[in-house]
Amino acid sequence: MASLVERYAEMSETELRQVADNVKDLTPEARKILRAEMLRRHISVKQFNWGAHRPRPKPRRIPTVIGDSAGEYREMDHGGYHAWIHVAVAFVLQVVLLAIIVTKGLDAIFPGISWVGVGIGFGLLATIWIYWDRWRCIEAYASEWCTGILNLSILAVPLVALCYANYRGFRKLRRL
Repeated sequence: MASLVERYAEMSETELRQVADNVKDLTPEARKILRAEMLRRHISVKQFNWGAHRPRPKPRRIPTVIGDSAGEYREMDHGGYHAWIHVAVAFVLQVVLLAIIVTKGLDAIFPGISWVGVGIGFGLLATIWIYWDRWRCIEAYASEWCTGILNLSILAVPLVALCYANYRGFRKLRRL
């Protein structure tokens, strides 16, 4: 600890600022010593992030426009990674789930007839309607959940995208 105090005392103001620019790489003890030395020399310390290693999250913005064609996805917060593949998996999952529900429902009402084609057709049309003009918005929302590790994200992010797509679908249905 004494060596850090001596080392910082021997540095010029410019060198101290360069060390402070990389403050996140320092240990908490070294940060305290550096800050104390800068305050002792009356060097402004406000511009440096002395606290947590991560920046504070930005407040969520409420989009003023609706849909991809209006550019809503540009106003939404995005994560650090793209989620196109996750939205595509959610799309396929939505088609399959709707096809199963419709097929089972029609089979219960009209037994003995194969309703698989009707179920797949309904599932595809309903899913296209849900994702129409919302694909990029769903991708923007889902990208906030991506971890950067595809093996981990591929398990959870498609479910997030599926839930958010259906939420947006119900909101679209209310506007009709």
